[in-house]
Amino acid sequence: MKEKDDIKIRTLVEADQYYLSQYLMDPAVMEYFPMSNMTEVQEAMKIWLYYARKGQAFTIEVNHKPAGMAILYVNAFKKLAKQSLFAIVMGEKFRGKGLGTKLMHHIMKVAKETYGIINLHLEMYEGNPAYSLYKRLGFKDYAVHEKFMREQIGDKKKKKVMMQLDLREIEI
Repeated sequence: MKEKDDIKIRTLVEADQYYLSQYLMDPAVMEYFPMSNMTEVQEAMKIWLYYARKGQAFTIEVNHKPAGMAILYVNAFKKLAKQSLFAIVMGEKFRGKGLGTKLMHHIMKVAKETYGIINLHLEMYEGNPAYSLYKRLGFKDYAVHEKFMREQIGDKKKKKVMMQLDLREIEI
């Protein structure tokens, strides 16, 4: 990114649906998300908008254009209130520029400071290029679900890798 670029993180709004659908439908993204067509992406977007209305979905903008989005699945159940799953997606031309790291730091800060979350976790599929980002941020593998997701073509199945981060162990 250029030094003069205006980068801002805000709550996801309904107008972001266009960009969210474009980013989720990107074949390079779809390979690592469970959706396989526009109907499924639209169902996923309903979930993102539900969490956005609760202030738990975010958009990172570059020069007033959505570059990526993240969702924090804050649990409504008291027994599960100290842990949260999240998801993040970045537009192709915004990847590898540090924006995903900025958005992750925002998610981690909101999770810890606003919701008192201790354990932030994610589920990803083998081969996801974001794996190195999560490792760099301190996430640790804690489980693997073999043969979890069927690939688009053929019968080959991908592993689901589960990672977590204890937010008490990091400075944000």
